[in-house]
Amino acid sequence: FLELLNKPYWREHVQQTVFLRHHPWVSYLLNAGLISKWLESDGVREINSALWLLHSVAEDIPDPVTEILAPLVDRGSEWPNRILTAICRNEMDDSEKMFELRLQLARLGVVKDFVIWESLCAKYPLRAVQLIEAVLSARNINDRATSRSGKNPLECLYDDDLEALNDAVEKCPSQTWNLLMPHVERLTNIPVDDYDHDERLQNWREERTAKSGMDVARGTVELLKRALATEQPDELIARIAPLKKGISPIIQEIIIAAYTHLPARYADTGIAWLLDDLSRFRLGFGYREPEWMPAVRLVEALSPHCSEKLFRRLEEAIYHYHAPEEKREARYCVKLWRKNAFCHYWGKTQHFLLPALDATRVSPQTSELIRVLERKFANYAKDQFFKGGGGEGGWVDSTLSQNLEKISDQAWLKIVTSKKVTESDRGKFIQAGQDRVITTSIPQFALSLTQITNRYPERFGRLALKFPHDVDPRYVSAILEGLRKIEPDEKMPKSEKPT
Repeated sequence: FLELLNKPYWREHVQQTVFLRHHPWVSYLLNAGLISKWLESDGVREINSALWLLHSVAEDIPDPVTEILAPLVDRGSEWPNRILTAICRNEMDDSEKMFELRLQLARLGVVKDFVIWESLCAKYPLRAVQLIEAVLSARNINDRATSRSGKNPLECLYDDDLEALNDAVEKCPSQTWNLLMPHVERLTNIPVDDYDHDERLQNWREERTAKSGMDVARGTVELLKRALATEQPDELIARIAPLKKGISPIIQEIIIAAYTHLPARYADTGIAWLLDDLSRFRLGFGYREPEWMPAVRLVEALSPHCSEKLFRRLEEAIYHYHAPEEKREARYCVKLWRKNAFCHYWGKTQHFLLPALDATRVSPQTSELIRVLERKFANYAKDQFFKGGGGEGGWVDSTLSQNLEKISDQAWLKIVTSKKVTESDRGKFIQAGQDRVITTSIPQFALSLTQITNRYPERFGRLALKFPHDVDPRYVSAILEGLRKIEPDEKMPKSEKPT
């Protein structure tokens, strides 16, 4: 057979009929050094033949297959993807060594298109969690959100997947926390305020959609919420202690949900944590549900069981709560009241949280305020409890727009090369009129550059020749957009049209 393998006429026939899927014969080729020789060759045909044969017997002799493939990972280039095609098709069939190789590939961002999570979780629950950890390890804190169409299917979880993974987490809760929480800390340690919608957190916040599933990052959040709460509450409390002061809004979300699932005897721990920082009354993101709902769930779950002293502290804290932005909103509402318009600057937090308290323990004063707030918000549109709900339309403009004709060529060169101008304005707007806000970002500055190029095409055509090679391409596109016009813009001042 070895002689026939060396003859081009017989080679493919012998490989298919004698060696393919026959692990004793492939083992013979491994021992004889032929598989290694083919993998080391420069010929793509020989390499593919070796990988093809190895894949055909990977389930039968996973360790020998792993041993010959593992050293090739470090070659980089196309080799990690080649190796992925040669190991077992399903994770359930991997030996321990082969699964470690699979994890090594995943940490390089090389993963297969599809995982049967239900089968994997049932047979190897820890492997399922390890695979998610490996996928997360390939991500960076500065990665931007990717559209569903741009994701590998493995990075999207559906309802059935999440149900299977939750069952797996119940079997290895401590290992789940140890594996996944460090990545949540590493990738979400980003301070965010109400108006700072950082794109780097989008995949961690964005909940499921019916057709396209949930990003594995968001799935990780859902898994950690229940990982230790019901079965190992003491361990959960110990692990949360060093995280309490973290700036990550995702970690705060995990903590409040985990505390919500604590057994009744730990109610004081959860309520005390909530009272340590009253901003925790509003930990929700406010887009799919009102921002008070995570705190509502915790109060509903634990307020019937906490001590009397803590219950009264909680009741008082909610009753007398004032939001940081309350003064600003009050000034705005006063202006609207003068125009016979109607708005609220106080009471939403109380409207949500006071009814969540155990009704058998609240004071008569609280019961009365609950009724007052119910009447107050009776005709309040639901979307007005969401962030951005009930808003009005308007224009977003560049901070340069008012002085475009005054900006010198030298100033423009500084603007287009400035590292302080970022991709996103992160929601930081400056009100510049009743229906207009201005902001600073590369896209907005590029629009301003197009506007001024429309007015002075020759000047900015010459300026573009001075742009450095690493300038953001949107600035170049802005000038090209302005140069493509063959007649003056209708909005151009009459005095400029003749030029």
